[in-house]
Amino acid sequence: ENEHRFVAGLPEPGELESCRRELDEYVGLWAQIQSTGLTAPEQDQYRMLRALAETGALDNPRLEAWEESIRKLAEKRHGLQALELSPEDRQRLDGLESFFAPGLPDPARIQVHRDAQAEAESLRREKEGLLAELAPRFRCKCAINHAEFIEEFHDRIDDFVPYLRCTVVEYDRLMQYRKDYPDKKFLWYVCCGGASPNNYLRTAPIENRVTGLMTSKLRLEGFLRWNYCIWPDDPRNDIRYSYFEAGDTNFVYPGYNGRVLLSLRYKNLQRGIADYEMLEAIRAAKGDEAADALLAKVIRIAEVKDFYVGNRCKSSEEMFSLEFEDYNALKAEMLKILSE
Repeated sequence: ENEHRFVAGLPEPGELESCRRELDEYVGLWAQIQSTGLTAPEQDQYRMLRALAETGALDNPRLEAWEESIRKLAEKRHGLQALELSPEDRQRLDGLESFFAPGLPDPARIQVHRDAQAEAESLRREKEGLLAELAPRFRCKCAINHAEFIEEFHDRIDDFVPYLRCTVVEYDRLMQYRKDYPDKKFLWYVCCGGASPNNYLRTAPIENRVTGLMTSKLRLEGFLRWNYCIWPDDPRNDIRYSYFEAGDTNFVYPGYNGRVLLSLRYKNLQRGIADYEMLEAIRAAKGDEAADALLAKVIRIAEVKDFYVGNRCKSSEEMFSLEFEDYNALKAEMLKILSE
């Protein structure tokens, strides 16, 4: 999006909706391409071609032909690389399991993949079967974009993490899966695209806190922050990287003493976690009606399905309050209820 601005200038207000749709398509395609091991020069070439196409300097058929060639390359690389584990790789995985699994109160989770459509079902099952064989004490979580993945892989995946749009659009189906598979955990995530709710530097600070209450609203068990410390070369001076929104690739900063520096976004997410825990305690003690009445003080949308209009999530102002005072007042009210 930033590269588009540099090349083509800022869009006019009437063009924003079109730009959002194009950006959603771009991000989806780019995520698929990047996950296949595209080399850095190939990545740079793709971004340049896409920017040129946006300005009209490159005709769409040429861009489409290049994208098709990349898809074929991606498919070939998936087939060649997906299951190549050397003896050293197997030894490292065994070492990771031995180190982490025994010392954790809950079995360690390992993020296995996203449900990219380019990856064949048989290949996915083979990879997960190999992981189960090599590290049986690990539990697997998977970020997904389609609810049908849950039914296909409920026997191999422990935690399912649908993208926000999937959560909203297929909400009834997800709630049924929660009943069907009570031993599974269900979370939600956002990343790489979507203006709100999100965790960018330009995001309203309160959005990081509202994550906890959104989780309660969605009746899920957690939120997956998709990264922690993916830094460019000099993150304390310039956090920008590639096509990512500033702040999307990290949640903390490197300190000079070898420890991390926590960000304001991190601290607001911590406040959101506390909000979630208090609200869920009230839900358990007082029931759904009491919890939902409290949620309504800051969440402005009553029905989960109404968070999206078509393919677009509603704006922050439409979804929830942006005033810290509202959340502090809600916290005080929840503490009062819990102390009674």
